[in-house]
Amino acid sequence: MSFQVIEIIDEEKIRVAPRWKWSTGASDIVQVNGLSLASGEDADLQKTKLNKLLLNKTVELNNPLRIIQEQLLCDVFLDGNHVNKELLKHQP
Repeated sequence: MSFQVIEIIDEEKIRVAPRWKWSTGASDIVQVNGLSLASGEDADLQKTKLNKLLLNKTVELNNPLRIIQEQLLCDVFLDGNHVNKELLKHQP
């Protein structure tokens, strides 16, 4: 199912519309799988990259892993490409 990214919450979380539903949960917050920052990485820079890449774009949510505090941890794809790979293309 397709979702529109309506907000970048922080360096690894996005808000989507419509709300996702999976297993026993439903929300509009998604934690992008694989975007945890390594020591010394800049959270603000990561959030800025996500803003440029995803805000107001349509994404696909795949491979849901679990729900953490009403946030779905899953893989996020933009135009068929995993968001992590797209971020690597947009290094400063």
